[in-house]
Amino acid sequence: MINKGKGAAQVQRINDATQALINLANTQAAMFHDEVEMNKKTTLFLLSVLLSFSLLAAVIIYFYVVRMFTKVNLELMSDKHLIDQNMMIKILNSEGNTTEISSAFCRYTGYLKEEVIRQKNNFFLAEDNQALATKIWRSIQTGRAWEGEYALRSAKGEDKWVSAMIEPILDADYQPVAYRSIVRDISDRKEVEALTMTDKLTSLYNRQYFEIAIKQQASLARRHKQYLTLAILDMDYFKKYNEKYGHEAGDCVLSEVAVFLQQALKRPSDYVFRMGGEEFGILMTGMNEQESFNFLETIRAGIEALNIAHELSYVSDYVTVSIGFRAYAGADISAPEQIFIQADKALYSAKEYRNTVRGITTEESIQLVIEGDSAEI
Repeated sequence: MINKGKGAAQVQRINDATQALINLANTQAAMFHDEVEMNKKTTLFLLSVLLSFSLLAAVIIYFYVVRMFTKVNLELMSDKHLIDQNMMIKILNSEGNTTEISSAFCRYTGYLKEEVIRQKNNFFLAEDNQALATKIWRSIQTGRAWEGEYALRSAKGEDKWVSAMIEPILDADYQPVAYRSIVRDISDRKEVEALTMTDKLTSLYNRQYFEIAIKQQASLARRHKQYLTLAILDMDYFKKYNEKYGHEAGDCVLSEVAVFLQQALKRPSDYVFRMGGEEFGILMTGMNEQESFNFLETIRAGIEALNIAHELSYVSDYVTVSIGFRAYAGADISAPEQIFIQADKALYSAKEYRNTVRGITTEESIQLVIEGDSAEI
């Protein structure tokens, strides 16, 4: 029987060994369980700590970002305010109506924002300068910026000189959807330029500016194939006038003739200069020889019709002028120096007769017109 003798003892030993193994397994399992629980608690603690640090870091980052955003926003608002107060900027929509305008621009022009917004004012150009507005629109509507100088008309009707850049704002397809106009006041510079370009007594352009203008107008006339006419006017027997009436009276005559010439020459392409002493210059485009003569004849007659008494004149009871001119057609326009030489040559011929207009029509002949009759010499 297994319960007796050696077999029973062997079974008992197996049972004891099995029990010992079970106990060992239970002990190890308990230890492993305790270790797992400990690790679980440690892990949960570490996760809690990490989560707390993460939340704290997130809060810190949030407040930092909010602070930086607020700071940047304040800086942007400050920059926007500085721009609004100090830069003259205007935004136009595709129809040309103003959608935005800076306070600085409003102060400069004298308009209130509500008077400008949603209105089309063509860059504040005067009504008699709308040709320039058309030129600007033709440039910017093709996607090309326009830069230049012009006289801006204020709310009080004053002209203020500005340097302007007007650029298109493009969409994703590079088509203009709006326009930005940025201007800068250059009135002071223009005043300084005017002092250097104008004659103090008559306020006409001086000889210095004549040298600039004749080059520009000659170039434009060649390019556009237009006539260019230079006329030189000289007061007849003016030294005798000064001897009789005095230099102060002579200055008054020069000023009065200057006003007459300014009123007679109304086109933007017409220029009148005081060349020096009692000599004036007129630069015109778009008139052929006959048209130039006809116009200059009205100038000659108009000055005599001012009825400024001149007792020592040999040709009239009043102040008169002799006029010499040279008219060129498009590509035939000579160098500025040659133009002046030819006009001066015509004047020299006119002064032989006084109170007349003479024009050189070819290099060899001078067309002489006296009191409506013409003769070639």
